[in-house]
Amino acid sequence: MCGREVERPQLMRQSLGGQHKHREAMGHSLRLPPNLISALVFALAGMLLPALWFAPVLVRAHGDQVSWLLYVGLPGVAAALAGGLLGSPLVVPTARGRDGAALLRGASIATAALVFFAPLYAGVVKWTAPGRTSVLGLTLLVLGFGALALWWALALVGGLVGWVLYRWSLRRLRAAA
Repeated sequence: MCGREVERPQLMRQSLGGQHKHREAMGHSLRLPPNLISALVFALAGMLLPALWFAPVLVRAHGDQVSWLLYVGLPGVAAALAGGLLGSPLVVPTARGRDGAALLRGASIATAALVFFAPLYAGVVKWTAPGRTSVLGLTLLVLGFGALALWWALALVGGLVGWVLYRWSLRRLRAAA
């Protein structure tokens, strides 16, 4: 019985391979799970860029808290959700990883964030401005407009964030080795 308890951690180390070594190296300095790191990085980007874009308008118009939530907070929440769900491979790079794959994954995360943002936005609008607002209709409208007008910018920024996160993780992994 005692031998099995000793063997199990060794088996886990062998089954995780390079991922375990990376987690050990990264864990000493960060102590955060990879999906949380990715969620925080994408949330920061998802809030910072809309804040830079909308803050001048919201400040001049004396925007209320709902406006800040709709145009700055919700993009960050959606980006955090997408980054947390899809971004772990960017924080735990493998030997087979490539820069192009990181760019593509970052763009995919940004696209998923748009898909998450649309119903969040529609739900908050419905909650704060009750009336004839259809959550489904507004979701489709935001998703359609976002896909047509903003997707290229989201994919570009998401790809850049994904690539930077991947390169940062790769550099930390090489430094720890």
